[in-house]
Order: sequence, then C-alpha cells, then structure tokens
Amino acid sequence: MKRKWLGRGAVLVALVLLVIGVTAGAAFAGSDPKPVFKGPAVAPSDVAVSLNLLWIVIGAVLVIFMQAGFAMVETGFCRAKSAAHVVSTNFMIFGLGMVGFFLVGYAFMFGGYSFPGLFGLDKPVGDALIGSGHWVFLWKGGFALTDLGGIGKNAALGAPTAAFFLYMYAFMDTTATIPTGAMAERWKWKSFVAWGVFCGAIYFPLFGAWTWGGGWLSQLGNSMNLGFGYVDFAGSGVVHAMGGVAGLAGILVLGARRGKYGPDGKPRTLAAHNIPMALLGTFILLFGWFGFNAASTLAATDVRFAMVATNTAISAGFVEKRGIDDPVGAVSVHGTAGIWGVLSIGLFASGDYGASWNLTTSSLTKGTGVTGLFYSWDLGIRQLGAQAIGSLVIIFVMGGVAYAFFKISDAIMKGGIRPTPEVEDQGLDRPEMGVLAYGDFSTSELVLAGEEPHEDKVLASTTSPDPTIGR
Repeated sequence: MKRKWLGRGAVLVALVLLVIGVTAGAAFAGSDPKPVFKGPAVAPSDVAVSLNLLWIVIGAVLVIFMQAGFAMVETGFCRAKSAAHVVSTNFMIFGLGMVGFFLVGYAFMFGGYSFPGLFGLDKPVGDALIGSGHWVFLWKGGFALTDLGGIGKNAALGAPTAAFFLYMYAFMDTTATIPTGAMAERWKWKSFVAWGVFCGAIYFPLFGAWTWGGGWLSQLGNSMNLGFGYVDFAGSGVVHAMGGVAGLAGILVLGARRGKYGPDGKPRTLAAHNIPMALLGTFILLFGWFGFNAASTLAATDVRFAMVATNTAISAGFVEKRGIDDPVGAVSVHGTAGIWGVLSIGLFASGDYGASWNLTTSSLTKGTGVTGLFYSWDLGIRQLGAQAIGSLVIIFVMGGVAYAFFKISDAIMKGGIRPTPEVEDQGLDRPEMGVLAYGDFSTSELVLAGEEPHEDKVLASTTSPDPTIGR
C-alpha cells in the first residue's frame, strides 16, 4: 500500500515538472507575456522632474534636522538654570512658525512664483496682491495650501507646491530660531510664542516676497538696469541676515542679561554650561547645511550642487561685536556674515552661473550669468548696487519691522517681554517651564531655582561664585 502511494506521488511530481518546463520554454521562446498592470509611459523629462522633487524634499529634511543642531548649540552655550527654557524655544518654534507660514506666509511670499520645466511648478498658484509688473510688494494664492490637489485648475501643482512649501518652511524656521539664541535667558515664553507666529506669517514672507518670490527687489535688473536684480542663492540675506537683524532688534529691546556687565561697565563671561553639547550641535548644523546650500539649486539635474556642497564644507566665519549681549553669537554669525554674503555676490560672482536669473531680460545681461565687480566693471557695479540696496532694506526696513514688533510686544504684554530680576536670577526653567533641566545642581543653585536641597542628594563640588552667573 505504501509503495502504491509513493508511485502515484512520483507520477504527480513528474507531471507538475513537465507542465512547468513546457510553460517556461514557451515563455522564453515566444513573445513576452502580458503584464498584470501596465503603467503610463514615463518620458525622460518626467523622470528629471521627479528626481528634482526628491532632491528638494531631501534638502528640506536636512534643513529641518538643523533645528536639532540649533537647539544643542544654543542650550549648550547658555547656563544650566535656563537650559529647559532655551531648548523648548528651539523645539516649539518649529510648530509656531508653521502655523503662520501655512495659513498666510507662503501665499504672501510665493503666490506668484513658478519655475517651469524644473520640478513641476510650471505656473503660479496666484498673482500679485499689492503692486504690479516689476513692482510687486506682496502676493496671494495658496493660502493654507488650498486648491492645489484633487480636482480643479491647479490640481497638477499639488505635489510640486507641497515639496516647495516644505523646503521654504524649513528656511523660515531657521530665520525664526536665530533670535531664540540671541535673546536667550531673558525672554518671556509668551513673547516668544508671538514672535514664532509673526515670523512665519509676516516677517519672513515680507522680504521673501520682494526677493525669492519675484517682487520688486528681484526685478531691479529689469526696472533699474541693476545687473540681475537682488540675487540670493541660498539665503545669506533672506534667511541669515533677516534672522540676525531680528535678533539684534530683540536684544536692543531686552537689554543685556543680569550680571553680563560688572560695576565698572566691563563685560563679564557668563560661561557656557555644556561645551560638548554645543560642539555636537555645531556638527549637526554642518551636516544639515548641505541641504541648506546644495539643495538650493532646486534640481539634482543642476550639477552645480556639487560645487556648492564642497564650498559649504570648507567655509566658515565668526565675528564678535562688543557691547551686544548675544549668548551664542547669533547676530554676528548670521547677521554680519549674512550681509557680507549678500554683498559678496556683487564682488565675486564670476558670470559662469545664473543666466537669466530673476527673469532678467536687459541687453547688458544677455549671454552671461550673475557677474560681480571683480569680473566686470560695468555689470559688476550694477550688481553690487542691487545687492547693496537689498542689504540696506534688510538692515533698516526689516530691522525696523522687527524692532517695532518687539517694542510693541513689550508695551502691550503685562510686565513686558522680559522676566523680573528675581526670575532671571533664579533661571527661567522653574518659573517659565515648571521643570528643571538638571537635577544635580549645587546647593546654591538649587536655592536659586526654588528647590530645597536634601542631605542625601549628590551635589556638585563647587558653588556658583555669583548668583547672577548660575551654573
């Protein structure tokens, strides 16, 4: 009986193998079988658009990751008694700025923006809100990212606009977070919240509309024959200088931290509490900056991104300005260096890149890219003029807007935007956040922070030399 079943099994296996062999032979010998699903044909141009979209999203993710770097740098350079407050401002600015930028900021800045043939944003979502022609001051279209997907006239713009929004939002977040370092350790939480929404809705989009959005500064080449108009490849002015002047405006309204200047008026060192944390944050920022700069080509098909990435790796600059209490040097690094970056275009641009930038059509710019003074006197001096105008607008107009915001906030908010001296001496963690960042303060620091030290608690071996310095 057992032998009988084995024989039948062998016959069955042989039949199965025969069927497979015949079928496979027919498949290899004859025509290809019909696919279960046949997708639409993809043109090479569509592949390039998809690749560029992916490039923009990757760049956005890298820039967003920089927020972790900013948080670590700012928190490490500040004192332990306000560490929870400083890191929380860096965390929350991400969501606060998003609210303003999503609802109105993006539309004000990029309602009239398009970049045909690159990443799918082939036509603008809206048009001018204030101004016309070469003199547009604000745009409209895409408020809260509406009418961009599904059905309707702008359905095809859904994915490109979403990717571009994400990338520009990441840039806005950088601008918004710069003052959190410059104004650290003496800024009330509720004032910070107002700044986050204001920056995303008004401050960043306003200058952005005049420049990257295609507004009047970008069109100085067409309207006043000033080179290619205001040029800003990756945000020296739009992001860094804007954040730097906002931080300076906030410092001027707040004043210096208690204990920063001694009785003789000389500045004192308020030492950073965690240098390794700050250095790790700096390394994270370097990593994210490849997305910040290289991805500003908005296209992986633009091989210039390789040169931009290399320049990012080898460049750095830090400047200190005496008399301004900036715990992390944000005003110098972003503000001063940002303005220098804007002006450098008018000096060092070689003319090899940026043909037709800002849709400039003047006869002077025909057949060449953005050119600085060191490569062409006639075109370079005009380009330097456009960059200088942009710099002056950042310093005086946008700096004035930021100063007015902080000054008005200080006037209308109960008790102003700065904590009381007692709270500042104690540190902002307990009064503003309700928690302490560290549980191993020394005895004097625990008292300042409103905690009762216990005998069995492991304490630091030394106490703070001055109650205004903290740990």
